[in-house]
Amino acid sequence: MDPFTALSLAGNVIQFVEFGTKLLAGTYELYKSNTGHLGTNAELYLVTCDLDDAIARFSQPRSTVPSSGLARVEPIDGRESLEAICRGASKVAQDLKERLESIRVRGPGRYRVWDSFAHAVKCAWSADEIDNLTKRLSGFRDAITTRILVLIRDSIEMSSAQTIAQLNNLDKQTRKIATALLDPNPTNNLQQEMHAQTLALTQLLGRIESSNQTEHQRTRAALLQSLRAEDHSNKILMLELCGEDRDVARLKEHWDNTNVNCVNQVLDTIKDQELMLRNAVGKHILEGLRPSTLHRRYEEIIESYPTTFQWIFEDPTSSQMPWSNFTEWLENGNGIYWINGKAGSGKSTLMKYIYDDPRIRQHLLTWAGKTPLCIATFFFWNSGTLEQQSQAGLLRALLFEALSQFPDLIPVVLPSVWGKTYSTMVQKSNIYGEGWPLQRLMAAFTSLTRQTSVSLKLCLFIDGLDEYGGDHHHMAELFKDIAFSPCLKVCLSSRPWVVFATCFKNCSTLRLQDLTAGDIKHFVTSRFDSDASFQALSSRDPMFASALILEIVEKAEGLFLWVRLVVKSLLDGIRNCDTISDLQRRLQRLPKELAPLYTHLLSLIDDDYLEWASKAFQLSRASRECRFEWLEREWPLTLVDLFLGIDVSTTMEEAQELTESKMLQMYHDTQTRLTARCAGLLEAREVWDDEDSFSSGVRCLDTNTTVRYLHRTARDYIESPDTWASILKHTEASCFQPPALLVRSSVLQIGMKYATRRRHDGIWRIMIHAFYANHLSGHSHAILLDQFEQRLNSFEMFHGGHWTSDFVATQRQQTNPFLAFAALFDLTTYVREKLDNYGADKAVTMAQSILSYLETCKKVGNNDYPPQSETMRTLLLSYEEPSIACAVSSVDSLTIKLAPEVCVRKSKKSWFRRSFRRSAKS
Repeated sequence: MDPFTALSLAGNVIQFVEFGTKLLAGTYELYKSNTGHLGTNAELYLVTCDLDDAIARFSQPRSTVPSSGLARVEPIDGRESLEAICRGASKVAQDLKERLESIRVRGPGRYRVWDSFAHAVKCAWSADEIDNLTKRLSGFRDAITTRILVLIRDSIEMSSAQTIAQLNNLDKQTRKIATALLDPNPTNNLQQEMHAQTLALTQLLGRIESSNQTEHQRTRAALLQSLRAEDHSNKILMLELCGEDRDVARLKEHWDNTNVNCVNQVLDTIKDQELMLRNAVGKHILEGLRPSTLHRRYEEIIESYPTTFQWIFEDPTSSQMPWSNFTEWLENGNGIYWINGKAGSGKSTLMKYIYDDPRIRQHLLTWAGKTPLCIATFFFWNSGTLEQQSQAGLLRALLFEALSQFPDLIPVVLPSVWGKTYSTMVQKSNIYGEGWPLQRLMAAFTSLTRQTSVSLKLCLFIDGLDEYGGDHHHMAELFKDIAFSPCLKVCLSSRPWVVFATCFKNCSTLRLQDLTAGDIKHFVTSRFDSDASFQALSSRDPMFASALILEIVEKAEGLFLWVRLVVKSLLDGIRNCDTISDLQRRLQRLPKELAPLYTHLLSLIDDDYLEWASKAFQLSRASRECRFEWLEREWPLTLVDLFLGIDVSTTMEEAQELTESKMLQMYHDTQTRLTARCAGLLEAREVWDDEDSFSSGVRCLDTNTTVRYLHRTARDYIESPDTWASILKHTEASCFQPPALLVRSSVLQIGMKYATRRRHDGIWRIMIHAFYANHLSGHSHAILLDQFEQRLNSFEMFHGGHWTSDFVATQRQQTNPFLAFAALFDLTTYVREKLDNYGADKAVTMAQSILSYLETCKKVGNNDYPPQSETMRTLLLSYEEPSIACAVSSVDSLTIKLAPEVCVRKSKKSWFRRSFRRSAKS
């Protein structure tokens, strides 16, 4: 049996099983009722007999030549299964016929029994039998529908001369539709969708048959002959009425042509109607598929400033950070191009600029060659509707844009939807909107990226992958999987989250904030130059204007969002006649408009990571703010500081045994956690080797990599009173004390084989953090500080006496140099605890020596040294001896020296105690 003849059998079988199922479903309801009527018994009998006949036709020997005269189809895998299914259906049909015959009354009044079919069924069958037969018929319906369509699909091999002959009788579009309808999508509703496709294919082929070219010719000739014969007398009469002076031959020719045209129009109406029907089907599907917020996010993205981002279409230069050539990727590349950047760096603006620029299509046409090109885009937005942040919204938008540009793809990627809509319109039934479950959309999108029916090159631009509201790894893998097609490429943008960095690590890429310094300078300069008030201020103080622009560019760190807000604020101030100092204060203040952005970023942190993130934020703040004003140094938190500050399980011995490979692994793991658990608000600043990194395109992570906020605006937001209070709550139970942990981290790093900073810097940090740890908790941390001292005493890096002499300019020698050094940094609790361990006499002697040490100390490092009041007061009051008072020049002079202290005090009002006291509770 040839495939197209099988379609007729498919319709018969499906008609029977569907009708039988519906009948028995109604019969089961009648079984529970006392009265009821069925008027479909005769139809059931006829359909049952027709099923027998159809099965008999299908069961003909395979050597039989179909009536169509076409060559016989060779045996196909799966035919035996279909025959078995049909035998089962035949048995059910025969059983149904016998039962119907058994309740048919012969002789007078026999038709009365048919009118009461429901009652007869109730008497003949039990409820269990009816229910069982209903299930069997439902199973046959699904099985026969699936088997027939699979059999027909397998039969239509494009290499078969028979199939080619049949399909070649169809026009190109119809051939594509027929092929698509014979290829079911892999969904949960396989039988349902295959049934819709089978029915649509049957109707389609039936309608197309009437527009067969040979039949057209025969019908056209017959109609013309009839018209000419029947209208001959009318034509003669008209010619006579026209008079002898008219051109009879010309009028006759006109008449004949008019007839021909009328016939052609009548015959072509079928074809035109079919094309109109298909267009209506496609239009209806697209209307249902169209997302309600298709371009809303795109339209809300700010336009790029004139002449900015033009470098994206230029070749990378040696003066820039390494990035992959975008134009080269458009014309000759494949796979994924990943644009990553910090929040607020302008990724969405860049993506919009790229999509709008006509050069995109020009470059992509080079890639596509003679193949039609399709470009589609989607902008995620997690502040928008669910559709704008969901996978379903993404797929609907991409499918809508692609299918709108290439309507011939609709039946190819949505065959069941097209088939159901087509059948409904053919039957002129009411059309209801299709649902768009994710599975259907995913199957359609997969078909779009893999189909070969319509020659096509597809390029997708997807912005804001990090704003997707679902599983980011799944989304990243989706694009990674489809990008292997040589006919598809994808440009993605997102924040540099670990999940994306891992998935796209081998893809073409650029980091946006590394490349926009010139754009930012141009933007700031242009905005200021176009403002008359600023021009007036600049004319009065041109140096200030240049310095202001430079400071904005440097502070921006590639964040266009920050720049736009700052420039707006400054221009507002200028128009309000702000002075230079007013503008400087404005620049130092962070704009409040960023708060909602950072609130959102924090809300994305997984609950399991909140404690880790809280510790990271606290360590970062403590590292920056634990400093002496008189000591003009600061040491940003490093990745090693962060790791050792949070992972308190690492011992001194383990730290000393860390190998290079373990160190690199630790760096990688910490950076990964930092990126994943702090919502991108903290980041590791990488150190570049300019020559090597540019030539290789690979970033080299240096051991001095520091941990900093994403931007100053992020820092101010995190450390605002309300936000900071909420952050501290996550470590209340752990008694987390950042300064003490930073001391421990630095002590562990002293003497490490792969030191992360110069040893002198480590000593400074330890002493400063120890001061804050001492005054915050009131604990001496004696064990940790003793380890620190012992560790340094074992080194031979210091010359000319004790190692403390390298830091302090004093003429007094100490019997316990480190204790005096601790007093220098006002480690009051530690000093008191150590002195208490001595006998009374020795304690007094030590106190006298320390006071002399402090009195004569003029400098610490290269900085003028102000005496530390707390330790001095403790020494004077706790070890009251006349000799101590005589050890200094005078109590009055000491009091004078204590007055102008600039160091942080142990005070309930101190900023540090307010900042960390909640996490230090025991």
